[in-house]
Amino acid sequence: MRLKFSVLLVALFVQGCSYNKVSVKDEVEAGKYDPVSMARVRVFSSPESVASYYPGLSCAEAKRVGFKGAKPLRVHENKERYILGRKADLLGMKVEDYRNTTIGMPISETTQELEKDRLAYNEVVVPADVSSVFSMFYSVNDQNVRAYCYPPNVSISPRAGADYELRLILDQKSFGRSSCHVSVKELIGKESVKKVSDINFDVCDW
Repeated sequence: MRLKFSVLLVALFVQGCSYNKVSVKDEVEAGKYDPVSMARVRVFSSPESVASYYPGLSCAEAKRVGFKGAKPLRVHENKERYILGRKADLLGMKVEDYRNTTIGMPISETTQELEKDRLAYNEVVVPADVSSVFSMFYSVNDQNVRAYCYPPNVSISPRAGADYELRLILDQKSFGRSSCHVSVKELIGKESVKKVSDINFDVCDW
């Protein structure tokens, strides 16, 4: 009876938890933004969906500098000690996984859709009218699930003053290798909540 009660408490705790996130402004990154020569990009990620980028580099240039030349997103510097020494909560999330890092981009249909989702986001500045490469992959490896997906890197050449969103979409999740792709959208419209529209982008062949 006591065991059943304990299991019920854990289940209620997990069910009662949400992915509600807070937003923290990155003043240093925001200070780089000049709408005449720069664009802003919002990249969604999670503990399973990892992202990095090569600002101002083409596919060939990014390949030449290699993985060590990429700027990682969702770099966590949280020093808080977790209760009972846990590195993550019962949902597999750390404190910093509930934080968005912003530079002032407007909210969008996507941010509203994912407001209580596991995904959080980083907003970064990239140069306009030249390519920047973004790398994303999905990886889970625990006792119950093992899945991974490495879609090709994508390259975008953003317009000055425009805002974009990148997100990894899991098309099919299976044990072992899954299928996925990177979604690239531009924020459009004059409404307070921006709509999103598909744009043309290149796929790196490496």
